[in-house]
Amino acid sequence: EICACLVGSEMCIRDRADKLTGTTNDLEVYVMDKDGNKSTTSTEVISKTGALSLTVNKGYNFSNVNQVTASHLITRSGNWDITVNDGRQVSQDNVWHLSADTDGLKSGDTPFNGEMVYKDNNGDEQSLMGDNLVDIANGVKTQDGEQTTSVSKAWNSGTGIFLRSNGLMTAGKYTGIINWTLSDTP
Repeated sequence: EICACLVGSEMCIRDRADKLTGTTNDLEVYVMDKDGNKSTTSTEVISKTGALSLTVNKGYNFSNVNQVTASHLITRSGNWDITVNDGRQVSQDNVWHLSADTDGLKSGDTPFNGEMVYKDNNGDEQSLMGDNLVDIANGVKTQDGEQTTSVSKAWNSGTGIFLRSNGLMTAGKYTGIINWTLSDTP
């Protein structure tokens, strides 16, 4: 068994980054066999280099619509504040990707007659429905300190997340959840 323990702690850490609470952490590493024989202990210093996080205002909405008979793009309304906070070290290797998907909107048991879509700068439209994880934004850590990227502020009236109706629908207030995935990957 290979064990790594924080100095002063008897608890072994296996894939537990949440236990690294200081800016720098002393980690003791040793090997122990099934009989309890332990190798000499080596101490390593681990430095935290910052975190990557997402802030989303969940009060976002879409515009109210009257009945339409054809496919129609429904715009956003409300406060769509979606921000990536990057406190990692400056590096071309510190890349992030923000993706989204949804199970759609419902009014009670009635599903919305259409789907949530993402429209990029080229005008290409992708469905966010089901397991279709769509890349919404990405970035690289380029400045010292906390670097914030307002994803939603980069959208205009023709880009971002919209609803695409497929025609007539039952009147009501439709609600649902957007699942956001922020990945720390190249």
